[in-house]
Amino acid sequence: MDGAGSGAETPTGTMAGAPRRRPSPRSHGPTAWQRRYGLRGSEVFWLVVGSVLLAVVGGAGMVAVWHRGTYGEWPFADSPRQVHYCGRVYLAPNPTPGSVSGPLYYAFRFSPALAPSRDVYSATPIPEPRAPHQVCSMSLWMRVGSEYVHYELSGGP
Repeated sequence: MDGAGSGAETPTGTMAGAPRRRPSPRSHGPTAWQRRYGLRGSEVFWLVVGSVLLAVVGGAGMVAVWHRGTYGEWPFADSPRQVHYCGRVYLAPNPTPGSVSGPLYYAFRFSPALAPSRDVYSATPIPEPRAPHQVCSMSLWMRVGSEYVHYELSGGP
């Protein structure tokens, strides 16, 4: 015995029977993707963060455009520029709320997906359910707070 110890050394330089240490992730080196594009770890992190952020913003933009096309208003707007009712389109020439003279009759509830729901009224009573060839109202008023936005029938009677 030379006094160097009693344990046998393995070909990797560790002592036999000693617990094997797990190599740290940094000792593995760059991934094939990082080698191919020459990117460091922090660059990959920011590339992933940017991609996720772009996907979220792009998705929100697509939802906003869909909402505008379906309901005629941008999400969370006060009042839309157009309302579909009775198979017709009603347009607001001036979407500024104002007062109304004369009685109004409840027509329907306008409930877009990403904006507040509002009650819509007509100057003439409209029976429910409406018959297929029954006359529609020429004007509608949407209640916004304590005032109303006026909508006119687009294209005539």
